[in-house]
Amino acid sequence: MKKTKKSRNTVKENVAVNGLSVKNPNSAGIDLGSKDHWVAVSPHLAKDRIKRFPTYTCNLHDISNWLKKCNVDSIAMESTGIYWIPLYELLEKDGFDVNLCNAQHVKNLPGRQKTDAKDCAWIQKLHSFGLLTASFVPKLDILALRTLMRYRERLQSENSRHVLRMQKILTQMNVLLPNVLSDITGKTGTDIMKAIISGKTDPEYLIQFKNKQVKASDEIFLKALNGNYQYFYINILSYELMHYEYFEEEIEKIDNEVSALLTRMIKSENDDYDECITLSEAEQLIVLTGVDLTQVPGFEILSIRKLIGETGIDMSKWKMLNISLVG
Repeated sequence: MKKTKKSRNTVKENVAVNGLSVKNPNSAGIDLGSKDHWVAVSPHLAKDRIKRFPTYTCNLHDISNWLKKCNVDSIAMESTGIYWIPLYELLEKDGFDVNLCNAQHVKNLPGRQKTDAKDCAWIQKLHSFGLLTASFVPKLDILALRTLMRYRERLQSENSRHVLRMQKILTQMNVLLPNVLSDITGKTGTDIMKAIISGKTDPEYLIQFKNKQVKASDEIFLKALNGNYQYFYINILSYELMHYEYFEEEIEKIDNEVSALLTRMIKSENDDYDECITLSEAEQLIVLTGVDLTQVPGFEILSIRKLIGETGIDMSKWKMLNISLVG
């Protein structure tokens, strides 16, 4: 009787897998809150390695001093609301390597125990193994530009509501300016609304403010101006126009401040910058980025400023823009 060969083991021998290596040994993790910040350092750096600090400015300095005492060099914190901003700026100024991490990345990893004390220790542990990716945090001048542009966008959004309310009031009076004007906040529409607010409601008088570029005929325009001029509607129209003009002035101030900020950025980036030279808005952006972004379809001065505020002035990351590199 023939001996059968032993079947070969089809399962490979277990390969020894090395554990996670520590990439940030002298690290700290911070769990941010509105009233308290919980801070944890690596176990070998302090006996009582978890501490709670209030969020007052003096206590933020206490955090920095304690981390220095513990010889911490790298810190991770979650991007929780806006609570991270004051502490991040202070720690970065004090020379720490601060990593702002997406809160979802921390939550998605298994093993987290949700308490304030354990949460900061969990963040520290993940950061010590290099498992957290730092988010983009702009430099101070880019952050200033981002803040101004986002605030301008909010003002513009609020101002558009005043325009809609003015259109609604005019329609309620059956003064159909929106039907004959593409923009009631242009010179023709504004002059007519101001005349109405001052008590001049005769269509024959109001038509004198009609610009020659308005396409509607005088006959149609007179019909549009023949409305029901109730005093309470006119009062609300005056309030809305006042608010609209106020926001327009504030937006203009922000635009001037942004222009001044861009000039300071150009000066800091170029030692040979001649302050006597006045650059246009487009030229400012070209000097800063080295790219003529106005050549990109759909890009205007406002959208380019927003782009720089969100991503910075380094345009080399956008490969498709290399064809437009200046110089």
